[in-house]
Amino acid sequence: MTAVLDLSGGPDVGLSGWLVPLRGGIRDPSLAVRLPDKPGDVLVIGRLAKPSSRRTLQRTVIVTALLLDDDRTPPQVSGDHAEIELREDGVWCLRHNSKNAGSFINEGPPLHATNGPGMGPRLLQHGDRLRFGGGIRGTASYSDRFTYIFEKEEAYTHESAPSPAGLQPDLSTAAGRQVDKASERAVIVELEKEKAAHPAIRQVVDAEQHGQAGPVGSARARCTSSGRAWRL
Repeated sequence: MTAVLDLSGGPDVGLSGWLVPLRGGIRDPSLAVRLPDKPGDVLVIGRLAKPSSRRTLQRTVIVTALLLDDDRTPPQVSGDHAEIELREDGVWCLRHNSKNAGSFINEGPPLHATNGPGMGPRLLQHGDRLRFGGGIRGTASYSDRFTYIFEKEEAYTHESAPSPAGLQPDLSTAAGRQVDKASERAVIVELEKEKAAHPAIRQVVDAEQHGQAGPVGSARARCTSSGRAWRL
């Protein structure tokens, strides 16, 4: 998944979270729901969920929505069923708001309303399975119609990209200098072999090493015509 974060008005926590629906136990990424990416922003979940905004002393909180289209009678999810908020420390937490229908994390005990005694937001971990509405597994009211997997991407890291294959080594490093010297020695050895085998090449190299430019032109032409083209 590619994360494109809009973080105007909120600190960049470098995270991206999703609710990925399960259909018959199979992930359906095409219908994944993006979670808030600014601390304090909220995703509301329920039959009446709709996008809005909330004004606080610090800033405007953006509210996105996951609409649970429950046409059953009676419905098994509430209008304001639950919400997920991104905290300042980069952790998403689930608040259960419904007093008539349950929410389940990894098929554990049903959550009670967050404002109930001893209850509070539940921290979410990557891979948690969230189910909204329906009864406890194994009962007649059980339903997995609104089941999602919570997935998050790791914090972004800024690492130097590896050098593309085929590029010359970085000669500013010790390893690069060693490679360069080894290559130079190999070229010199090969050149000495060619000098011994081809008098014309010997004449070109010797003339350029001693600064004698006069005969180089004709000797270079002879090197080329001899069938071994050298860049000297």
